[in-house]
Amino acid sequence: MTRLRRARASDAATLARLEAAATAHPWSERLWAESIRQHQCWLAEEAGESMGAIVWREVCDEAELLNLVVAPARQGRGLGGRLLGHLLSAIGPERNLFLEVRAGNLPALRLYRRFGLVELGRRAGYYPGAQGREDAILMGRFVREPGTP
Repeated sequence: MTRLRRARASDAATLARLEAAATAHPWSERLWAESIRQHQCWLAEEAGESMGAIVWREVCDEAELLNLVVAPARQGRGLGGRLLGHLLSAIGPERNLFLEVRAGNLPALRLYRRFGLVELGRRAGYYPGAQGREDAILMGRFVREPGTP
């Protein structure tokens, strides 16, 4: 059974290795450590093994998804949805949610759309990619228009 728990400082190296196995452009151990210290960082474990993680920050009535990673062996089996569902439950229905995702990350785009996030715009050439630069797609979920009470 997979359980979610708040990540600890001692998890930074494990999370860096997990993401290095799952993506071509992972966060460094230092960045994971900073994120654990400064933001909401939750780890999914099964039988003591790290299977995924989600990181977000909250500012006023908004939240921003900073990272969501799932171990290659667990991809496509619902863990990403569980982690995203945890984030949405934690921020509640009163907060807007924003994120950016690589245009070529089709599984992530499908996941975010399934949870009701919509495309808001693009940042051309934002990410380094295997074939040069790759666009970032900005996505969001609005519970109220930004700037309104």
